[in-house]
Amino acid sequence: MPFNYRSATPDFEAFVREIIDLGLLQTSNQAYQTIRNVLLVFRSHVEPQVAMDFAQFLPAVLRAIFVEEWNLASAITPFPDRETQLKEVMSIRPDHNVSPPSAIHDVAVALRNALKKEDYALMMKNLPADARQFWTVD
Repeated sequence: MPFNYRSATPDFEAFVREIIDLGLLQTSNQAYQTIRNVLLVFRSHVEPQVAMDFAQFLPAVLRAIFVEEWNLASAITPFPDRETQLKEVMSIRPDHNVSPPSAIHDVAVALRNALKKEDYALMMKNLPADARQFWTVD
């Protein structure tokens, strides 16, 4: 069994804890929703092949979240500015959404930290410029 499947639950729990810490969230449910919202917003702005190429780098549980309930016929829109992206993150399940203003940045940092340095670099290299910008953190 591949290690990334064997370690999927502990890896995801560590990712959730990092999102809680970065976003100053209170619960794993809040962190999960933040993670899911950011992934879905990213997915809505990339072609399916780009999304699938990106997904190959994600840890197992994040990959599953990224592709769940995906309607490939959904419209793909160009990446808007960061403020609009955050509004999109906040618009998903608005009555239950507590994603912090730093949601995209937080998930990007946690993703960078979760991947091997060389895998992160290859993932970023393979993304189109606007998609790469979404995940770029200082």
